[in-house]
Amino acid sequence: MNATRLLTLSLCLLPPLVCAQEAPQPPGAPQKEKNPLEPVRMFLGDWVGEGKSPEEGSHTIALTGFLAVEKSIVMVQSRLVTDAKKRAEESMWIFTHDPAAPRLRCRRFVEDGVVTYDVAHKLEGTEIDKLTLTEVSREGVKGPSSGERWVITYHQRLKRISFNRLRKMSIQASTLVRLPYRPGLRGPYAPTGAEVKIQRGNGKAAFNGQIYHPQRDSGIEPPYPVVVFSPGGAATQVTGYESFGQCFASWGFITVLVAFGDAPADERAKQFGEVVTWLSAVNEQPDWELARAFDLRRLVAAGHSRGGHAALLAAMNDQRFTTAMVFAPSGPKELKMQALPSPLAVLGGHNPQDEPICDALYTAAEGPKLHVSVKGMDHYLRPPSLHAGMMKYAVTYLLAMVKGDPKYQRWLGAAREDGILIRFERPLGGDAGGAAGSSGDSGGEPGGK
Repeated sequence: MNATRLLTLSLCLLPPLVCAQEAPQPPGAPQKEKNPLEPVRMFLGDWVGEGKSPEEGSHTIALTGFLAVEKSIVMVQSRLVTDAKKRAEESMWIFTHDPAAPRLRCRRFVEDGVVTYDVAHKLEGTEIDKLTLTEVSREGVKGPSSGERWVITYHQRLKRISFNRLRKMSIQASTLVRLPYRPGLRGPYAPTGAEVKIQRGNGKAAFNGQIYHPQRDSGIEPPYPVVVFSPGGAATQVTGYESFGQCFASWGFITVLVAFGDAPADERAKQFGEVVTWLSAVNEQPDWELARAFDLRRLVAAGHSRGGHAALLAAMNDQRFTTAMVFAPSGPKELKMQALPSPLAVLGGHNPQDEPICDALYTAAEGPKLHVSVKGMDHYLRPPSLHAGMMKYAVTYLLAMVKGDPKYQRWLGAAREDGILIRFERPLGGDAGGAAGSSGDSGGEPGGK
């Protein structure tokens, strides 16, 4: 049974409690408690991969997709292959919360029926370490009649998920690889920053800027890939964009924020090149604090609004840039769609000003590309409370495309989140080949840090 038919079957058989619309809360009413399914969504939404059971070759299980549909449902797709019989068992797992009980339930939809489980979870803070699914009933499923349990455990030290099906206490499933990070505004490396004067040739006035990079004792060694970032508008200062520098530095990138001044996008694009020329020079100065810290073979042009337009032009015309990442770039009449840079990431708010140009850029671009559209965010990337939802995809894209790690490509391909529309096309061929379409969206709030 293919995933589309399985999804249709699953939605048709959902219990009424998850389809009902909640009544609006009157003014002054007490706030609802936190959604009890949120820890499960966070837990299952962060891992993707495949592995084999302890008995080598007996079973292989793969997570093939993650979906969050409304706030009362968590959905996961999986594929279990029994090597002895060469039979693939595709499942759609739907977790729901019954406030009348209260309890968590999971219904696993397979080709010939449905198995229902009670769900228990062990929590530590906001992290969930284990899900235990105990069968309570089944309808139309062939095979053993009862007693099935699934135990899904996250092993902190190994950074792995064990995904085990038990029948009479024997393990009949496998181990999945979990990504060793939870994307967000802060990565594993402590960032630090300093103001700099970026010198230019021919007697031109220096640019003011800030450089953010991982601290030398934070666990990652130089050289680091480099992001050159332009603010929007007149760009007379970098104030308000410090969080971009800190975020990227915490994931192992050097970020150079540059106050380019009030120049048109095409002129500012040339100024991007002047910054790279300066970086190349200071990178060879042994007495400079960051000497040899810049990996200029992995160079990203980035910016917001007019700065995003300039970053696109810089990456199109200066071959030293290997990637472009633009946030709410300025309007379609100013941009030429020929020879767009690749890879390309386009991020912004789901609003009438930004959505047409972001969609046009994504559609016209060839090769690896990402489009992230955040509901409720305006052209100025406000409110700041939505930054975490946007930046997790920005840093994951950099890790996938600039650092070249295919597991992050797989994460983007499986990513789904309420309140954020995601489109990602991966490189053709290889381990992470293929494409992922737009995610489903329930109109809820984006995920947190």
